[in-house]
Amino acid sequence: MNLPVGVQGALNGLIPLALDSSGPSAPFTHDRALAALSMAAAVAGAYAALELSARAQAREGRVGLAWMAAAGLMLGAGVWAMHFIALVGLQTPLLRGISAGPTVASCIIALVCASTGFLIGGRGRNLWRLAIAGLWFGVGSVLMHYVGMRGLVIDADLTYRPLFVAGTGLGAFACSTVGLWLCASPHPAWARFGLAFPIGAAVASLHFFDIAGTVLAPRPSFAPPVPADVGAAIFTALAIGLAALAAWLLAWWDARREPAPALRPQRAAGMTKQAAGAEPNEGVVVVPDSSERASSR
Repeated sequence: MNLPVGVQGALNGLIPLALDSSGPSAPFTHDRALAALSMAAAVAGAYAALELSARAQAREGRVGLAWMAAAGLMLGAGVWAMHFIALVGLQTPLLRGISAGPTVASCIIALVCASTGFLIGGRGRNLWRLAIAGLWFGVGSVLMHYVGMRGLVIDADLTYRPLFVAGTGLGAFACSTVGLWLCASPHPAWARFGLAFPIGAAVASLHFFDIAGTVLAPRPSFAPPVPADVGAAIFTALAIGLAALAAWLLAWWDARREPAPALRPQRAAGMTKQAAGAEPNEGVVVVPDSSERASSR
């Protein structure tokens, strides 16, 4: 399926995407350890997002919105970290490295679209708002991926098979919408931990699915291949892991300081009852004053 020249030129002017289904691709593969590390980064970001979203449900007003935006930032960071680590693990003799400009731009796109997507979706479960937010977040995730691919310094022209591009776009919309719905729904602590794994796996699957539809048309420069920057990948994984740990600790501290809405009336009632006084048989110890102690003697 080849698009008309004018349509393809317009697309290439809007996003760094060239569609092509003709011709074979130069072979490439991935470092398995870095692929596994990229999935772990996605899981860490998803878990942090679920924990922060739980605090957004428990808080009100601007504080709740701030927690929701933070949840979006963590999920966006996990998505981008997974993407970057997986790109570092790309193995082909045509690869010469990864440039900083498009890489940083793709990170900013992921963070902005994820955080604003969470704010659009809100803390409720309105399907229309979630669908709009999922569309926004999905488009941002796809754009992040192709901008990041533009950062590959490679002796090849990159094109993408239309079927894989369409599948990636639909998958990004579906996964983003479901992810936002899960984050907007209340879950116990064990469920939040468990849900992080399928969310992270879905993020990684979309990345590798689109990579499978990438066509590398070699234009060799006969320069020596550059080894993968494993240090950058490990640093990124550590950064997202520490950020997820910090998010979990912050959510845990806030949960102890500020109870869930269902517990607030109980706390308020308990404080009122304590202020009004309680019966001795309810656990209040009455200490007699000095005159009562003297008369008892």
